[in-house]
Amino acid sequence: MGAFFLSHKESGISLGEVEELYLRKGFRNFKLVQIGDYRLQLYRKQLTGIQNYFREGDDYIFSTGSLFYRGLGYTDSLKILLRDFLNEGIDANLLFGNYSLLFYNATSGIITFCIDPSFIKNVYFNRDKRILSTDFLCIVEASPYHYSFNLSAVAESMTTGHLVSPDTYAVEIEKTDIRNLNEIETYFPGIKVMVLYPDITVRIDSRADALNNAKHLLSSYFEASRNICREFGATIGLTGGFDSR
Repeated sequence: MGAFFLSHKESGISLGEVEELYLRKGFRNFKLVQIGDYRLQLYRKQLTGIQNYFREGDDYIFSTGSLFYRGLGYTDSLKILLRDFLNEGIDANLLFGNYSLLFYNATSGIITFCIDPSFIKNVYFNRDKRILSTDFLCIVEASPYHYSFNLSAVAESMTTGHLVSPDTYAVEIEKTDIRNLNEIETYFPGIKVMVLYPDITVRIDSRADALNNAKHLLSSYFEASRNICREFGATIGLTGGFDSR
């Protein structure tokens, strides 16, 4: 899936310490980019090592997670996503996956943060220090600050077995969710947020309609994923994870 760590230039974060933390996690290939007032450390997916960004002039798209767009392979998906973004023409109905994206428009100097509409991809932020990352522990360890233990989150996790967004184990760090997404625009100057929701226009009036629509959606999805599957293959978790619980 790769990883990213975005910090404001005045956040007090040591980039060397961030790099060391990711080295311990097995991430060795990374790209450091200064975009606007922020510093981005972007790490590739470990299993593939494929470059997870695309640059057109001074404009960028950075990607973590897994996605495909317009039925294309991975690199072509990033290329066309950036083109469509700059032309304000991304078709959300043709974008699939769980992902987080950072677009940088050099003309406006604006960073646009985009996350999948189901918020499956985990992204965390510290609004006060203006840190945004896919890695909760890295925010904690790389920060020269003391964080407050979120006791209610601990109790929630112990009693239910789950921790519901936006809560985390640190009071000052939140997990990105539909309820707090717009706070990123409020507390991170120079960053806008975007969620690409596909259109839902089909009317379902019967069981037969539902089945036919499901067949159509699945057929369209498998056809669109043809190139990405040829590129990376497919992995099937037959046990659903029950063997590890």
